[in-house]
Amino acid sequence: MKQPKLWYVVLNGHEARIMHDLLDSSHPVHAESVVHGPERSAEDIWRDRPTRSFASARTGRRSAVAPSTDARLEDSRGFLRQVFEHLEHNRQAGAFDGLVLVGSPHMVGLWREMVPKSLEACLRREIVRNLLSTPPAHLADALRDTLKLD
Repeated sequence: MKQPKLWYVVLNGHEARIMHDLLDSSHPVHAESVVHGPERSAEDIWRDRPTRSFASARTGRRSAVAPSTDARLEDSRGFLRQVFEHLEHNRQAGAFDGLVLVGSPHMVGLWREMVPKSLEACLRREIVRNLLSTPPAHLADALRDTLKLD
């Protein structure tokens, strides 16, 4: 019986490292792809702050117009759409049979909310943990350790 080919999606709000394999620790190189999203600072978001309008004709005072959406949330959603597009393209090409998701709580929640049905069917496991603070050279080992613990 053929062993299923799993891809490991490790992500946070602005980066996804997709491990195409999880070979044993003696293997020096692991195939992976990386998807980067916007990483806007608070200063960048402040620069895009809402406009101002007059509160009423009587007072003549101005007040801020509340933004219709949270800028960081929209950035995260746009980033996840990029990740889904990358994964869907590779799923259709037969590059993997299943996915293991490892991500920060915020991103795992967004994943659940937004994942297309075709990729949802591929999900084998999800783990809520942010591993992307791990140096890239040690990510495969950290992922292996996480998979043993959970």
